[in-house]
Amino acid sequence: MKTFAVVSLIVVIFLSLFLVACGGSSSTTQPASQGETLLKEKCTKCHNLSRVEAQKLSSDEWSQVVASMVARGAQLTADEQPILVQYLAQTYGK
Repeated sequence: MKTFAVVSLIVVIFLSLFLVACGGSSSTTQPASQGETLLKEKCTKCHNLSRVEAQKLSSDEWSQVVASMVARGAQLTADEQPILVQYLAQTYGK
């Protein structure tokens, strides 16, 4: 009976570590998901998606575009802007 308890404890610890590791890896995809959401919710209010998809810009160029759009009234916070720029550069970059 004591062996069963030890084995059960080891299994619980292993599963806990596994779940923590899996949870950590999903956080790396979060910014991409956030970037896509920002694009759909914020940018497509004024532009259709094909206009964005047609662009092939570097990260610096996307940063300039986003800054320009914010200056024109795009509702993006300072925290949202780099997330969107990273998504645009990875998805629609040079």
